[in-house]
Amino acid sequence: MKSRKLIELVNVPLSQASLGDRLISSVTSDSRRAVKGSLFFAMPGTQLDGRNYCEHAIALGAVAIISDKVIGGFEEITVISSNVREAYSEAASKLYGNPSAKLRVVGITGTSGKTTTSFLLEAILKHSGMSCGVIGTINARWDNEVVELSHTTPDAEELQRLLFRMVESGVQYVIMEVSSHALSQYRVSGIDFDVALFLNLTPEHLDYHAEMDEYFLAKSLLFDRHLLGSSKKDVSAVVNIDDSYGGKLLNELRSYKKINRVSFGLSKKADFFASDIISALEGTSFRVDDVLVETKLIGDFNSSNALAAFAAAQVLGIDTIEIKNGISSISGVPGRLERVLSKKELFVFVDYAHKPDALEKVLISLSEIYRSDSKGSIVTVVGCGGDRDKKKRPVMGAIAAKYSDLTIVTSDNPRTEDPNQIIEEVVSGVPKSANYLVIPDRKDAIEKAIDIAMPGDLVLVAGKGHETYQIIVDPLSESRVKKVYFDDRDVVRNA
Repeated sequence: MKSRKLIELVNVPLSQASLGDRLISSVTSDSRRAVKGSLFFAMPGTQLDGRNYCEHAIALGAVAIISDKVIGGFEEITVISSNVREAYSEAASKLYGNPSAKLRVVGITGTSGKTTTSFLLEAILKHSGMSCGVIGTINARWDNEVVELSHTTPDAEELQRLLFRMVESGVQYVIMEVSSHALSQYRVSGIDFDVALFLNLTPEHLDYHAEMDEYFLAKSLLFDRHLLGSSKKDVSAVVNIDDSYGGKLLNELRSYKKINRVSFGLSKKADFFASDIISALEGTSFRVDDVLVETKLIGDFNSSNALAAFAAAQVLGIDTIEIKNGISSISGVPGRLERVLSKKELFVFVDYAHKPDALEKVLISLSEIYRSDSKGSIVTVVGCGGDRDKKKRPVMGAIAAKYSDLTIVTSDNPRTEDPNQIIEEVVSGVPKSANYLVIPDRKDAIEKAIDIAMPGDLVLVAGKGHETYQIIVDPLSESRVKKVYFDDRDVVRNA
Protein backbone atom coordinates (compact mmCIF):
# COMPACT_ATOMS: atom_id res chain seq x y z
CA MET A 1 0.00 0.00 0.00
CA LYS A 2 1.35 3.43 -0.93
CA SER A 3 1.97 6.17 1.63
CA ARG A 4 -0.17 9.31 1.47
CA LYS A 5 0.43 12.85 2.62
CA LEU A 6 -1.02 13.76 5.98
CA ILE A 7 -2.98 16.64 4.45
CA GLU A 8 -4.79 14.13 2.19
CA LEU A 9 -5.92 12.03 5.15
CA VAL A 10 -7.30 14.48 7.71
CA ASN A 11 -10.13 16.97 7.34
CA VAL A 12 -8.81 19.41 9.93
CA PRO A 13 -6.68 22.58 9.63
CA LEU A 14 -2.95 21.97 9.86
CA SER A 15 -1.14 24.49 12.05
CA GLN A 16 2.31 23.73 10.61
CA ALA A 17 2.84 24.10 6.87
CA SER A 18 5.45 21.33 6.72
CA LEU A 19 3.36 18.86 8.72
CA GLY A 20 0.83 18.33 5.95
CA ASP A 21 3.54 17.16 3.56
CA ARG A 22 4.66 14.32 5.82
CA LEU A 23 4.17 10.91 4.28
CA ILE A 24 1.95 8.58 6.30
CA SER A 25 2.50 4.83 5.98
CA SER A 26 -0.18 3.65 8.42
CA VAL A 27 -2.77 4.89 10.90
CA THR A 28 -3.28 3.47 14.39
CA SER A 29 -4.91 4.21 17.73
CA ASP A 30 -2.73 1.61 19.48
CA SER A 31 0.77 2.92 20.22
CA ARG A 32 2.12 -0.64 20.17
CA ARG A 33 1.26 -0.90 16.46
CA ALA A 34 3.05 2.29 15.47
CA VAL A 35 5.80 1.91 12.87
CA LYS A 36 7.98 4.27 10.85
CA GLY A 37 5.67 6.81 9.20
CA SER A 38 2.60 6.08 11.35
CA LEU A 39 -0.09 8.61 12.15
CA PHE A 40 -1.09 8.07 15.79
CA PHE A 41 -4.63 8.91 16.91
CA ALA A 42 -4.52 9.65 20.64
CA MET A 43 -8.03 9.00 21.84
CA PRO A 44 -9.50 8.00 25.19
CA GLY A 45 -10.60 4.37 25.34
CA THR A 46 -12.91 2.42 27.64
CA GLN A 47 -9.96 1.32 29.81
CA LEU A 48 -6.89 3.30 28.71
CA ASP A 49 -6.30 6.87 27.52
CA GLY A 50 -4.34 6.93 24.26
CA ARG A 51 -3.16 10.46 25.01
CA ASN A 52 -0.83 8.94 27.61
CA TYR A 53 0.96 6.83 24.99
CA CYS A 54 2.15 9.44 22.51
CA GLU A 55 5.78 9.09 23.58
CA HIS A 56 5.63 5.35 22.97
CA ALA A 57 4.11 5.81 19.50
CA ILE A 58 6.76 8.40 18.55
CA ALA A 59 9.55 6.13 19.78
CA LEU A 60 8.30 3.40 17.43
CA GLY A 61 8.28 5.73 14.43
CA ALA A 62 5.03 7.74 14.44
CA VAL A 63 5.55 11.08 12.67
CA ALA A 64 2.39 12.94 13.74
CA ILE A 65 -0.39 12.82 16.33
CA ILE A 66 -4.10 13.56 16.04
CA SER A 67 -5.61 14.60 19.38
CA ASP A 68 -8.48 16.64 20.78
CA LYS A 69 -6.07 18.75 22.83
CA VAL A 70 -2.47 19.90 22.94
CA ILE A 71 -0.21 17.26 24.47
CA GLY A 72 2.85 18.54 26.33
CA GLY A 73 6.09 17.95 24.48
CA PHE A 74 4.44 17.12 21.17
CA GLU A 75 2.91 20.47 20.20
CA GLU A 76 4.87 20.72 16.93
CA ILE A 77 3.63 17.41 15.56
CA THR A 78 0.08 17.37 16.93
CA VAL A 79 -3.00 18.15 14.85
CA ILE A 80 -6.09 19.10 16.85
CA SER A 81 -9.41 17.44 15.92
CA SER A 82 -12.72 17.90 17.69
CA ASN A 83 -13.70 14.29 16.87
CA VAL A 84 -10.61 12.07 16.92
CA ARG A 85 -12.59 8.84 16.49
CA GLU A 86 -14.32 10.00 13.33
CA ALA A 87 -11.05 11.43 11.98
CA TYR A 88 -9.36 8.06 12.60
CA SER A 89 -11.99 6.11 10.67
CA GLU A 90 -12.05 8.57 7.78
CA ALA A 91 -8.24 8.54 7.55
CA ALA A 92 -8.14 4.74 7.55
CA SER A 93 -10.66 4.66 4.70
CA LYS A 94 -8.64 7.16 2.65
CA LEU A 95 -5.33 5.40 3.30
CA TYR A 96 -6.78 2.13 1.97
CA GLY A 97 -8.31 3.85 -1.06
CA ASN A 98 -11.94 3.91 0.17
CA PRO A 99 -12.51 0.18 -0.45
CA SER A 100 -16.23 0.23 0.42
CA ALA A 101 -16.91 2.36 -2.67
CA LYS A 102 -15.81 -0.63 -4.76
CA LEU A 103 -18.14 -3.04 -2.96
CA ARG A 104 -21.86 -3.45 -2.31
CA VAL A 105 -22.04 -3.22 1.46
CA VAL A 106 -24.91 -4.42 3.68
CA GLY A 107 -24.84 -3.32 7.33
CA ILE A 108 -26.95 -5.32 9.81
CA THR A 109 -27.81 -3.93 13.23
CA GLY A 110 -30.12 -5.05 16.05
CA THR A 111 -29.90 -6.56 19.51
CA SER A 112 -30.39 -10.15 18.36
CA GLY A 113 -30.14 -12.10 15.11
CA LYS A 114 -27.30 -10.21 13.38
CA THR A 115 -25.06 -13.27 13.02
CA THR A 116 -27.80 -15.63 11.83
CA THR A 117 -29.11 -13.09 9.32
CA SER A 118 -25.58 -12.52 7.99
CA PHE A 119 -25.13 -16.28 7.49
CA LEU A 120 -28.46 -16.49 5.65
CA LEU A 121 -27.68 -13.55 3.38
CA GLU A 122 -24.19 -14.94 2.73
CA ALA A 123 -25.73 -18.28 1.67
CA ILE A 124 -28.18 -16.50 -0.66
CA LEU A 125 -25.44 -14.47 -2.36
CA LYS A 126 -23.12 -17.45 -2.74
CA HIS A 127 -25.94 -19.60 -4.08
CA SER A 128 -26.64 -16.94 -6.72
CA GLY A 129 -22.98 -17.02 -7.81
CA MET A 130 -21.79 -13.83 -6.11
CA SER A 131 -18.44 -13.44 -4.37
CA CYS A 132 -19.22 -12.49 -0.78
CA GLY A 133 -17.37 -11.44 2.37
CA VAL A 134 -18.69 -11.31 5.94
CA ILE A 135 -17.47 -9.32 8.96
CA GLY A 136 -19.15 -10.24 12.24
CA THR A 137 -19.25 -11.79 15.67
CA ILE A 138 -17.85 -15.19 14.70
CA ASN A 139 -15.12 -14.01 12.29
CA ALA A 140 -14.33 -12.22 9.03
CA ARG A 141 -14.35 -14.54 6.00
CA TRP A 142 -14.21 -14.48 2.21
CA ASP A 143 -13.06 -16.99 -0.39
CA ASN A 144 -10.71 -19.28 1.57
CA GLU A 145 -9.70 -16.60 4.08
CA VAL A 146 -10.82 -16.62 7.72
CA VAL A 147 -9.73 -13.89 10.17
CA GLU A 148 -10.55 -14.07 13.89
CA LEU A 149 -11.87 -10.80 15.33
CA SER A 150 -11.85 -9.35 18.85
CA HIS A 151 -15.06 -7.36 18.29
CA THR A 152 -18.26 -7.82 16.29
CA THR A 153 -17.33 -4.66 14.38
CA PRO A 154 -13.54 -4.24 14.42
CA ASP A 155 -11.36 -1.20 15.02
CA ALA A 156 -11.55 1.23 12.07
CA GLU A 157 -8.06 0.48 10.71
CA GLU A 158 -8.61 -3.28 10.90
CA LEU A 159 -12.04 -2.88 9.31
CA GLN A 160 -10.72 -0.88 6.35
CA ARG A 161 -7.81 -3.30 5.93
CA LEU A 162 -10.27 -6.21 5.73
CA LEU A 163 -12.37 -4.39 3.13
CA PHE A 164 -9.19 -3.58 1.16
CA ARG A 165 -8.16 -7.25 1.18
CA MET A 166 -11.63 -8.27 0.04
CA VAL A 167 -11.49 -5.83 -2.88
CA GLU A 168 -8.06 -7.22 -3.81
CA SER A 169 -9.57 -10.75 -3.78
CA GLY A 170 -12.40 -9.79 -6.13
CA VAL A 171 -15.21 -9.79 -3.56
CA GLN A 172 -18.40 -8.12 -4.81
CA TYR A 173 -20.64 -8.02 -1.71
CA VAL A 174 -19.80 -7.51 1.96
CA ILE A 175 -22.20 -8.24 4.83
CA MET A 176 -21.25 -6.52 8.05
CA GLU A 177 -22.66 -6.84 11.57
CA VAL A 178 -22.72 -3.33 13.03
CA SER A 179 -22.83 -3.02 16.82
CA SER A 180 -24.12 -0.04 18.80
CA HIS A 181 -20.64 0.37 20.32
CA ALA A 182 -19.14 0.63 16.82
CA LEU A 183 -21.72 3.21 15.78
CA SER A 184 -21.31 5.42 18.84
CA GLN A 185 -17.51 5.17 18.51
CA TYR A 186 -17.50 6.12 14.79
CA ARG A 187 -15.81 2.85 13.75
CA VAL A 188 -17.84 2.63 10.52
CA SER A 189 -17.31 6.24 9.45
CA GLY A 190 -15.78 6.22 5.99
CA ILE A 191 -17.84 3.21 4.87
CA ASP A 192 -20.28 3.70 2.00
CA PHE A 193 -23.26 1.44 2.69
CA ASP A 194 -25.73 0.28 0.05
CA VAL A 195 -28.24 -1.36 2.41
CA ALA A 196 -28.81 -0.99 6.16
CA LEU A 197 -30.88 -3.66 7.90
CA PHE A 198 -32.61 -3.17 11.28
CA LEU A 199 -33.72 -6.35 13.09
CA ASN A 200 -34.91 -5.43 16.60
CA LEU A 201 -34.08 -3.56 19.78
CA THR A 202 -34.41 -4.96 23.32
CA PRO A 203 -32.62 -4.08 26.58
CA GLU A 204 -28.88 -4.80 26.27
CA HIS A 205 -25.60 -2.94 26.80
CA LEU A 206 -27.30 -0.66 29.32
CA ASP A 207 -23.99 -0.56 31.18
CA TYR A 208 -22.70 1.37 28.15
CA HIS A 209 -25.84 3.18 26.96
CA ALA A 210 -27.57 5.02 29.79
CA GLU A 211 -31.09 4.10 28.64
CA MET A 212 -33.06 2.53 25.81
CA ASP A 213 -33.56 5.84 23.99
CA GLU A 214 -29.79 6.34 23.90
CA TYR A 215 -29.35 2.75 22.71
CA PHE A 216 -31.88 3.38 19.93
CA LEU A 217 -30.15 6.60 18.90
CA ALA A 218 -26.87 4.69 18.59
CA LYS A 219 -28.47 2.03 16.38
CA SER A 220 -30.24 4.63 14.22
CA LEU A 221 -26.87 6.21 13.35
CA LEU A 222 -26.38 3.42 10.81
CA PHE A 223 -29.31 4.94 8.90
CA ASP A 224 -29.45 8.70 9.48
CA ARG A 225 -25.68 9.21 9.51
CA HIS A 226 -23.98 6.46 7.52
CA LEU A 227 -26.62 5.31 5.00
CA LEU A 228 -27.73 8.87 4.39
CA GLY A 229 -24.11 10.01 4.04
CA SER A 230 -23.12 7.18 1.70
CA SER A 231 -21.62 8.17 -1.65
CA LYS A 232 -23.82 5.49 -3.26
CA LYS A 233 -26.82 6.93 -5.11
CA ASP A 234 -29.18 3.98 -4.58
CA VAL A 235 -29.40 3.16 -0.84
CA SER A 236 -32.07 1.26 1.08
CA ALA A 237 -33.17 0.82 4.69
CA VAL A 238 -34.71 -2.62 5.39
CA VAL A 239 -36.60 -2.47 8.70
CA ASN A 240 -38.52 -4.93 10.90
CA ILE A 241 -41.87 -3.27 11.64
CA ASP A 242 -42.88 -6.01 14.12
CA ASP A 243 -40.46 -4.26 16.48
CA SER A 244 -41.74 -1.01 17.99
CA TYR A 245 -38.36 0.66 17.55
CA GLY A 246 -38.32 -0.52 13.95
CA GLY A 247 -41.63 1.24 13.35
CA LYS A 248 -40.24 4.37 14.98
CA LEU A 249 -37.10 4.23 12.82
CA LEU A 250 -39.04 3.74 9.60
CA ASN A 251 -41.22 6.73 10.43
CA GLU A 252 -38.19 8.92 11.19
CA LEU A 253 -36.63 7.99 7.85
CA ARG A 254 -39.60 9.43 5.93
CA SER A 255 -37.93 12.82 5.71
CA TYR A 256 -34.88 11.44 3.89
CA LYS A 257 -35.83 11.16 0.23
CA LYS A 258 -32.47 9.62 -0.67
CA ILE A 259 -33.24 6.46 1.34
CA ASN A 260 -35.52 3.80 -0.14
CA ARG A 261 -37.56 2.44 2.80
CA VAL A 262 -38.47 -1.27 2.83
CA SER A 263 -40.31 -3.05 5.66
CA PHE A 264 -40.64 -6.70 6.66
CA GLY A 265 -42.58 -8.52 9.39
CA LEU A 266 -45.66 -10.58 10.18
CA SER A 267 -47.99 -7.65 9.54
CA LYS A 268 -49.67 -7.42 6.15
CA LYS A 269 -48.69 -3.74 6.20
CA ALA A 270 -45.08 -4.83 5.62
CA ASP A 271 -43.60 -4.86 2.12
CA PHE A 272 -42.41 -8.41 2.84
CA PHE A 273 -44.57 -10.33 5.29
CA ALA A 274 -44.40 -13.94 6.43
CA SER A 275 -47.52 -16.10 6.73
CA ASP A 276 -48.29 -19.76 7.45
CA ILE A 277 -45.30 -20.13 9.78
CA ILE A 278 -44.64 -23.74 10.84
CA SER A 279 -41.95 -24.54 13.45
CA ALA A 280 -40.55 -27.96 14.33
CA LEU A 281 -37.35 -29.39 15.77
CA GLU A 282 -36.37 -30.23 12.19
CA GLY A 283 -36.72 -26.63 10.96
CA THR A 284 -39.06 -23.79 10.06
CA SER A 285 -41.14 -22.81 7.03
CA PHE A 286 -43.24 -19.83 6.01
CA ARG A 287 -44.64 -18.14 2.93
CA VAL A 288 -43.75 -14.79 1.40
CA ASP A 289 -46.55 -14.11 -1.08
CA ASP A 290 -46.67 -17.35 -3.13
CA VAL A 291 -43.13 -18.45 -2.25
CA LEU A 292 -42.65 -21.25 0.29
CA VAL A 293 -39.45 -20.61 2.24
CA GLU A 294 -37.96 -23.50 4.22
CA THR A 295 -35.00 -23.46 6.58
CA LYS A 296 -33.37 -25.98 8.89
CA LEU A 297 -33.08 -23.23 11.52
CA ILE A 298 -35.41 -23.64 14.49
CA GLY A 299 -37.86 -21.17 16.04
CA ASP A 300 -40.21 -18.36 15.07
CA PHE A 301 -37.45 -15.79 15.67
CA ASN A 302 -35.45 -17.50 12.92
CA SER A 303 -38.36 -17.08 10.53
CA SER A 304 -37.93 -13.33 11.19
CA ASN A 305 -34.18 -13.58 10.51
CA ALA A 306 -34.83 -15.52 7.30
CA LEU A 307 -37.46 -12.97 6.25
CA ALA A 308 -34.95 -10.17 6.88
CA ALA A 309 -32.40 -11.89 4.65
CA PHE A 310 -35.12 -12.49 2.01
CA ALA A 311 -36.07 -8.79 1.97
CA ALA A 312 -32.45 -7.57 1.86
CA ALA A 313 -31.63 -9.97 -0.99
CA GLN A 314 -34.64 -8.74 -2.96
CA VAL A 315 -33.47 -5.15 -2.50
CA LEU A 316 -30.06 -6.22 -3.84
CA GLY A 317 -31.78 -7.62 -6.94
CA ILE A 318 -31.27 -11.33 -6.27
CA ASP A 319 -33.68 -13.72 -8.02
CA THR A 320 -36.44 -15.09 -5.76
CA ILE A 321 -35.66 -18.74 -6.52
CA GLU A 322 -32.00 -18.17 -5.65
CA ILE A 323 -33.09 -16.56 -2.37
CA LYS A 324 -35.35 -19.50 -1.49
CA ASN A 325 -32.67 -22.07 -2.34
CA GLY A 326 -29.96 -20.12 -0.53
CA ILE A 327 -31.98 -20.02 2.69
CA SER A 328 -32.75 -23.73 2.54
CA SER A 329 -29.06 -24.57 1.95
CA ILE A 330 -27.97 -23.60 5.47
CA SER A 331 -27.81 -26.53 7.88
CA GLY A 332 -27.11 -24.33 10.90
CA VAL A 333 -25.18 -21.39 12.34
CA PRO A 334 -22.32 -22.01 14.81
CA GLY A 335 -23.55 -21.64 18.37
CA ARG A 336 -27.05 -20.52 17.39
CA LEU A 337 -29.40 -23.26 18.56
CA GLU A 338 -26.70 -25.64 17.38
CA ARG A 339 -27.75 -29.21 18.04
CA VAL A 340 -25.21 -31.65 19.44
CA LEU A 341 -26.25 -35.20 18.60
CA SER A 342 -26.41 -37.62 21.51
CA LYS A 343 -26.26 -41.40 21.79
CA LYS A 344 -28.33 -40.93 24.94
CA GLU A 345 -31.23 -39.80 22.71
CA LEU A 346 -31.35 -36.28 24.12
CA PHE A 347 -32.22 -33.08 22.32
CA VAL A 348 -29.19 -30.95 23.24
CA PHE A 349 -28.76 -27.39 21.94
CA VAL A 350 -25.94 -24.89 22.47
CA ASP A 351 -26.95 -21.27 21.98
CA TYR A 352 -25.34 -17.84 22.27
CA ALA A 353 -28.34 -16.35 24.13
CA HIS A 354 -26.67 -14.17 26.77
CA LYS A 355 -29.34 -11.48 27.08
CA PRO A 356 -32.92 -11.71 28.41
CA ASP A 357 -34.78 -11.21 25.14
CA ALA A 358 -32.66 -13.76 23.27
CA LEU A 359 -32.95 -16.35 26.04
CA GLU A 360 -36.71 -15.90 26.25
CA LYS A 361 -37.16 -16.20 22.48
CA VAL A 362 -35.11 -19.38 22.38
CA LEU A 363 -36.89 -20.98 25.35
CA ILE A 364 -40.36 -20.00 24.12
CA SER A 365 -39.65 -21.49 20.70
CA LEU A 366 -38.17 -24.68 22.12
CA SER A 367 -41.01 -25.02 24.63
CA GLU A 368 -43.75 -24.57 22.03
CA ILE A 369 -42.17 -27.02 19.60
CA TYR A 370 -40.98 -29.60 22.12
CA ARG A 371 -43.98 -29.69 24.45
CA SER A 372 -46.42 -30.08 21.58
CA ASP A 373 -45.43 -33.74 21.13
CA SER A 374 -43.32 -34.68 24.17
CA LYS A 375 -43.80 -35.14 27.89
CA GLY A 376 -40.06 -34.88 28.54
CA SER A 377 -38.32 -32.24 30.63
CA ILE A 378 -36.43 -29.10 29.64
CA VAL A 379 -33.12 -28.52 31.43
CA THR A 380 -31.41 -25.14 31.00
CA VAL A 381 -27.81 -24.28 31.90
CA VAL A 382 -27.43 -20.51 32.23
CA GLY A 383 -25.13 -17.83 33.62
CA CYS A 384 -24.16 -14.19 33.02
CA GLY A 385 -20.92 -12.50 32.00
CA GLY A 386 -18.96 -10.30 34.37
CA ASP A 387 -18.17 -6.59 33.86
CA ARG A 388 -21.40 -6.22 31.90
CA ASP A 389 -24.94 -4.98 32.58
CA LYS A 390 -25.81 -6.27 36.06
CA LYS A 391 -29.51 -5.44 35.79
CA LYS A 392 -30.13 -8.32 33.41
CA ARG A 393 -28.82 -11.03 35.76
CA PRO A 394 -31.96 -11.67 37.87
CA VAL A 395 -34.06 -11.33 34.71
CA MET A 396 -32.04 -14.11 33.05
CA GLY A 397 -32.59 -16.33 36.10
CA ALA A 398 -36.33 -15.65 36.10
CA ILE A 399 -36.69 -16.42 32.38
CA ALA A 400 -34.73 -19.67 32.59
CA ALA A 401 -36.82 -20.85 35.55
CA LYS A 402 -40.12 -19.88 33.91
CA TYR A 403 -39.65 -22.08 30.84
CA SER A 404 -37.53 -24.91 32.27
CA ASP A 405 -38.27 -27.91 34.45
CA LEU A 406 -34.77 -27.61 35.89
CA THR A 407 -32.44 -24.60 35.79
CA ILE A 408 -28.73 -25.00 36.49
CA VAL A 409 -27.08 -21.66 37.26
CA THR A 410 -23.36 -21.54 36.55
CA SER A 411 -20.48 -19.31 35.51
CA ASP A 412 -20.27 -17.71 32.05
CA ASN A 413 -17.37 -15.31 31.33
CA PRO A 414 -16.80 -13.84 34.81
CA ARG A 415 -13.95 -11.60 33.64
CA THR A 416 -12.74 -9.53 36.62
CA GLU A 417 -15.77 -10.26 38.82
CA ASP A 418 -16.26 -12.97 41.41
CA PRO A 419 -18.28 -15.68 39.60
CA ASN A 420 -20.08 -16.61 42.83
CA GLN A 421 -21.37 -13.05 43.21
CA ILE A 422 -22.65 -13.08 39.62
CA ILE A 423 -24.40 -16.40 40.27
CA GLU A 424 -26.05 -15.00 43.40
CA GLU A 425 -27.47 -12.12 41.35
CA VAL A 426 -28.81 -14.53 38.70
CA VAL A 427 -30.36 -16.74 41.41
CA SER A 428 -32.03 -13.70 43.02
CA GLY A 429 -34.44 -13.69 40.08
CA VAL A 430 -35.31 -17.41 40.35
CA PRO A 431 -38.56 -18.03 42.29
CA LYS A 432 -38.03 -20.01 45.48
CA SER A 433 -40.58 -22.54 44.27
CA ALA A 434 -38.56 -23.23 41.11
CA ASN A 435 -36.47 -26.35 40.59
CA TYR A 436 -32.85 -25.19 40.28
CA LEU A 437 -29.25 -26.07 41.10
CA VAL A 438 -26.17 -23.90 41.55
CA ILE A 439 -22.97 -25.37 40.10
CA PRO A 440 -20.29 -22.66 39.72
CA ASP A 441 -17.92 -24.69 37.52
CA ARG A 442 -19.34 -24.52 33.99
CA LYS A 443 -17.94 -27.88 32.91
CA ASP A 444 -19.44 -29.57 35.97
CA ALA A 445 -22.77 -27.81 35.36
CA ILE A 446 -23.01 -29.02 31.75
CA GLU A 447 -21.99 -32.55 32.72
CA LYS A 448 -24.64 -32.57 35.48
CA ALA A 449 -27.32 -31.46 33.01
CA ILE A 450 -26.45 -34.29 30.63
CA ASP A 451 -26.27 -36.80 33.49
CA ILE A 452 -29.67 -35.82 34.92
CA ALA A 453 -31.48 -35.70 31.59
CA MET A 454 -33.41 -38.80 30.57
CA PRO A 455 -33.84 -40.09 26.99
CA GLY A 456 -36.18 -37.72 25.15
CA ASP A 457 -35.41 -34.73 27.40
CA LEU A 458 -34.25 -31.39 26.00
CA VAL A 459 -31.11 -29.63 27.30
CA LEU A 460 -30.27 -26.01 26.46
CA VAL A 461 -26.76 -24.74 27.25
CA ALA A 462 -27.06 -20.97 26.93
CA GLY A 463 -24.72 -18.01 26.93
CA LYS A 464 -21.52 -18.78 25.04
CA GLY A 465 -22.60 -20.45 21.80
CA HIS A 466 -19.74 -20.45 19.28
CA GLU A 467 -17.14 -19.16 21.76
CA THR A 468 -14.16 -21.44 22.28
CA TYR A 469 -12.88 -19.74 25.41
CA GLN A 470 -13.81 -18.60 28.89
CA ILE A 471 -12.66 -15.19 30.15
CA ILE A 472 -11.50 -15.34 33.77
CA VAL A 473 -9.57 -13.07 36.13
CA ASP A 474 -5.78 -12.77 35.78
CA PRO A 475 -4.23 -10.33 38.30
CA LEU A 476 -0.89 -10.46 36.46
CA SER A 477 -2.30 -9.23 33.13
CA GLU A 478 -2.57 -5.51 32.25
CA SER A 479 -6.20 -6.13 31.27
CA ARG A 480 -6.69 -8.21 34.46
CA VAL A 481 -8.25 -11.07 32.48
CA LYS A 482 -7.14 -14.01 30.40
CA LYS A 483 -8.78 -16.45 27.99
CA VAL A 484 -8.69 -20.18 28.63
CA TYR A 485 -9.92 -22.78 26.16
CA PHE A 486 -13.56 -23.75 26.71
CA ASP A 487 -16.16 -24.89 24.19
CA ASP A 488 -19.66 -25.77 25.42
CA ARG A 489 -20.10 -28.08 22.43
CA ASP A 490 -16.98 -30.11 23.26
CA VAL A 491 -18.06 -30.45 26.89
CA VAL A 492 -21.50 -31.65 25.78
CA ARG A 493 -20.00 -34.20 23.36
CA ASN A 494 -17.62 -35.56 25.98
CA ALA A 495 -20.41 -35.72 28.58
